[in-house]
Amino acid sequence: MDVTSGTMLAKLQNAAPYNLFFTTIPKSPETLEQANAITFTDLLCPSLGVLKCSLQINFIIDFKWLMEHKIGIYIYEDNSLRVVVSTANLYYEDWNHYNQGLWLSPSCRQLPEDSSEEDGESPTGFKSCLLNYLKHYNLPVVTPWIDYVKRADFSEIKVFLVTSVPGFHYPGAPGSHMHHVGEILTRHCSLPTGSDSEGPKSWKIIAQASSMGSFSKSPTDWLQGTLLRSLAAHQQTQSHSDPNLTLNVIFPTIDNVNNGHFGAESAGCLSYSKQTHEKQKWLHDYLYQWKADGLCRTRVIPHIKTYCRVSPCHKKLAWFFITSANISQAAWGGKMQRKEKRVYVRSCEAGVMFLPEFFGEDYFEIAPNGENRKIFPFMYDLPLTKYKSSDYPWCK
Repeated sequence: MDVTSGTMLAKLQNAAPYNLFFTTIPKSPETLEQANAITFTDLLCPSLGVLKCSLQINFIIDFKWLMEHKIGIYIYEDNSLRVVVSTANLYYEDWNHYNQGLWLSPSCRQLPEDSSEEDGESPTGFKSCLLNYLKHYNLPVVTPWIDYVKRADFSEIKVFLVTSVPGFHYPGAPGSHMHHVGEILTRHCSLPTGSDSEGPKSWKIIAQASSMGSFSKSPTDWLQGTLLRSLAAHQQTQSHSDPNLTLNVIFPTIDNVNNGHFGAESAGCLSYSKQTHEKQKWLHDYLYQWKADGLCRTRVIPHIKTYCRVSPCHKKLAWFFITSANISQAAWGGKMQRKEKRVYVRSCEAGVMFLPEFFGEDYFEIAPNGENRKIFPFMYDLPLTKYKSSDYPWCK
């Protein structure tokens, strides 16, 4: 196919195989030149196909502006489709003022008419997870989109779709980030064996978000307990609990916000209660500043939410997860009940998880090392910058 330079299809091919994009920020001109930075209208580029219709599932919508979304399904005239999973809501500022991330699927062609719903599944089970998520809404308006998905070939998709929906959820069943992420990592995350300086304990787990919830009076109640056990899972361990592991949390400080391109107005996407923080001051020991000088994005407040596991040399990832889910019990699921291991979820969330195994890699490279390997897009700076004693998280 002859692909014209500068089209969205050309950008997508250049971003392959990860298909991970960040938003362009007009106030930060350097972002306009970044190879994987796009505007919303890029998603409507005719180079991707002649758009027939689209479904947008979101949290906040401004009908006066173009659509942004957390999950979008785009149907083209040849009945192929693409799926977009994004951290952006449906209004102008979310796209132009904040750091956002989105994943764009390859083209999913229509299957032959005699195909079953199970045909065209991806190696990661993406199709069945998307169908379960759409069926959860139980709305007549969604039914045609379920039919489109049933008839589409998702076999080229290499990421996992992870969703949360309100209600109680148990291990082995869809519906909670907490269970699904832990199960994926237990099956597919491989970490080096060896001494503490090189083995699993040396690979840091990082959570970065734009909102935080109440974590109780003790870090082990949820943040360093239920959530960390899920994120720390990997193939080489039967137990997800390791008292030596710590969850590193990136959340903007007051100074981060005040020094942003829009000052205090930059904090529109941040949600954390001062009253809550005063009840969990222990969190300060786990907090890191927002810093993204490498991509000229430090002064752009992040609405993107990412979770990952980073090598001790800060050049490799064992896995990467981008999602709408902030660091909260409402999004991930509350404290796990020991006997039934069930969790309660309060919100609908969606994200995509990248595992090197499905890209023919041992790990994702996030910094050049002289080898001719594809660099995985990574937004913030490493090593992390810890909160100073005088730093305080931005609170409302």
